[in-house]
Amino acid sequence: MLKLYMTIKSKVMVINMNFINLLKDTLSTYSYSTDICLSVINEIGNEFINIGKSGTFCKFFKECTDDLYPCSQTHLYAAKQSEKLGEAYIFSCPAGLIHYTVPIIKKMYLKDLF
Repeated sequence: MLKLYMTIKSKVMVINMNFINLLKDTLSTYSYSTDICLSVINEIGNEFINIGKSGTFCKFFKECTDDLYPCSQTHLYAAKQSEKLGEAYIFSCPAGLIHYTVPIIKKMYLKDLF
């Protein structure tokens, strides 16, 4: 199962609802055509958009690890790496599944991110 994580720098830009709706539509199309679950997280790792059906293995792993659930920190680290690189970052989660992350950067704010 592949899961795509994306980050948005909410401190740097004011995210308006038009942008969020366009993003949801675009990600829904991508998720539907690839059958990949997509999550968008902010700079502290909070998920605020989730599109597609998450795998049952991930739910089971989260239930088994309870408060020690290590995946969210791994996803946040990978998202920050992709932001630094300015491109996709492929990684393995603590459960051994392959994921990738890409940064979402609005063109006019790119100069403010570095």
